[in-house]
Amino acid sequence: MVLLPGLRQKDEKIKTERSRNLIKRAGTTFANGLLKLGPLYIKIGQILSCRENLLPKEWITALEKLQDRVPGKEGDEARALAYEAFGSKDQFNEVLCNFDDKPIAAASLGQVHKARLRSDPAKEVVIKLQRSRLRDIYDKDLALLKKIATFGDKIANINKNSESVKQNWTEIFLQAQDVLYDEIDYTIEAKNAIRFAQNFGLGLDGTSETPKGVSSYEGAQIESAASWLRTPYVYEDLSTEKLLVMEYVPSIKVNNNTLLDLANVTMEQRTFLANSLARSYLYQFCVHKFFSTDPHAGNLGIEVIDGDNVGVRLVVYDLGQACSLGNGQSAGILNVIEGIVDSDAAKCVDAFNEMGVLIEDANLDLVQKKVQNNFDTGKIKVKKKISPNESGLTNATNCTDPRQSEEVRDKDVMPYFTLPAQYAFVARAISQLDGVGKSLDPEFDFISASAPHIVEIKGVKAYMVDQVKRYISNIEKKQNDFFKSLGLFK
Repeated sequence: MVLLPGLRQKDEKIKTERSRNLIKRAGTTFANGLLKLGPLYIKIGQILSCRENLLPKEWITALEKLQDRVPGKEGDEARALAYEAFGSKDQFNEVLCNFDDKPIAAASLGQVHKARLRSDPAKEVVIKLQRSRLRDIYDKDLALLKKIATFGDKIANINKNSESVKQNWTEIFLQAQDVLYDEIDYTIEAKNAIRFAQNFGLGLDGTSETPKGVSSYEGAQIESAASWLRTPYVYEDLSTEKLLVMEYVPSIKVNNNTLLDLANVTMEQRTFLANSLARSYLYQFCVHKFFSTDPHAGNLGIEVIDGDNVGVRLVVYDLGQACSLGNGQSAGILNVIEGIVDSDAAKCVDAFNEMGVLIEDANLDLVQKKVQNNFDTGKIKVKKKISPNESGLTNATNCTDPRQSEEVRDKDVMPYFTLPAQYAFVARAISQLDGVGKSLDPEFDFISASAPHIVEIKGVKAYMVDQVKRYISNIEKKQNDFFKSLGLFK
């Protein structure tokens, strides 16, 4: 049967809509299945919801809802969980009073209740209680998942002509396994949260302290982030493997626009909060070399500070999943950011090498051409670049005419890339914070938002020296290109 053009388009539209509905239903079914399987699979679903490159958008949407659908225990069941975490009812009563047996939050691995310290009844705290038998469940389920990862590597080895990024699924699984086991030991989460607070100079009740163990690239003291960032203070002496005691820090969920509107949080403040999130990760990746891998909306809040003028501050919860970076990895990430800001393909490739994401015999010239293609076509771009280097220097970055740029296909360069396990967590964190940032500011992108703060972590002197070097290098490049066009250079 021959269809007229109009009817053909309508028929294709109907087929596309049916296809989307089928994919959406499949995603919902998958998410519901993970919910029934239990804590570990819920956590895996939450991780998958951040990997847009792996799953259809409809599946991502279904999996994101897992963050809000985990049921919590109430009443006697909640009290039993609390008594078990403390060791006994008597020990629980020695430490806490006014326990609210209805959780204020529930997640895949635990739930959170309000209470007060018996030693200081005026002080309201929250206690995070771990679900029962998590370690036993993890031992069994992760053993199965390890076999699946090993099988994935065997398939990858058979498919030698793969045009995708080279990945060792077993290596990624083993590091993920370490992170997952760490997350069910609340003493590790306590240490992560304390380290996070010390790195940023955050104290009890949102006060500022001098950051510990971190400095700018030129050795200068970094200021406290307490004016724009907060995390709950942890009572380490009261916390155990199955119990975490923290100060109570109420906030509005970062993507709850209705409550943000009611609290008179302006669009300008929301942009500030999105930029604060990017700023915090610039510091975590490039200064602290230690970052939270899980910045989804359920772990971020907005504290509204009442006063003559309504103030806002980003609140980071749940440091159960954290990852460390090596010096080369951290420096490489900063150099990639600067390379993108400057549209400098050569610097990006040097940074890739420094990060260890290129295989040993990679064709660097071809990779550089591909990066340049991405700059020329706008596939990689910075929406809000730093104004002429913030230094009075004229931006001399060379911009190639896309019509003259040699096109390189993705499949031509992807085999030259490899994915060390740490970068799976970096990619996950960036993917999550990008979604959160866009919920606050639709124009948000991580590179643009973090770029103005590079000077803070490098130090003014080091930053200015780098800017002058780049300026001179770009002038030389323009001169060379000009002479080549005249046939004077080859």
